[in-house]
Amino acid sequence: MIQKLCKLISYIFHPAIMPTVGYLLFFFLLSSEPFGKRQILLLSLIFLGTFIVPAFFILTLRYTGFISSLNVGSRKERIVPFMFTTIFYTLLAYLMMQKVGYDIQVVLLTGGVALSMCLTTLITLFHKTSVHTIGISGLLGFLFSFQAANTSLELLFPIVIFFILTGIVMSSRLYLKAHTPNEVWSGFLIGFGTCFGVVAVVLQNISI
Repeated sequence: MIQKLCKLISYIFHPAIMPTVGYLLFFFLLSSEPFGKRQILLLSLIFLGTFIVPAFFILTLRYTGFISSLNVGSRKERIVPFMFTTIFYTLLAYLMMQKVGYDIQVVLLTGGVALSMCLTTLITLFHKTSVHTIGISGLLGFLFSFQAANTSLELLFPIVIFFILTGIVMSSRLYLKAHTPNEVWSGFLIGFGTCFGVVAVVLQNISI
């Protein structure tokens, strides 16, 4: 029963869906605009670029025999999918900078995700890390940094929720023996540290 629950948690909080969750989170917490056609377009682009296209690529690799499992559990097998994902995330971040440069939350989200994926790919060359933890802790890092940059924001409740969710995801990955404690904690440091750092640096002299 616990194992099934942990698998369900891993599916629900899959790292590829976190950028889409992040956009919705930032919109409803940080934006005063109504949710209209522009937001639907941005949401669709983020979902397409961070979930659909990478998923299609990994499915292609699986059914051509390049990787042995859709979970991509082997460190060596992760390198090519991660490199592709990094390239596509970077292109998406560049597109967002060009098209919605005035929407700082969207730029920071896509830029932070791209940088996290780049670091993950480089680290994967010699060390396996938990991408699930990177995804959920990255959102926690974003929330922490936005709150630190502007204390008038009321993000305490979302921060507490995502702090608990991060712990649940980390525990689930450990229970499933998908990762070692070292791999889980390194994922937390990459996700939280990168996303917190990106926002902190960019918003240092910008009021939200």
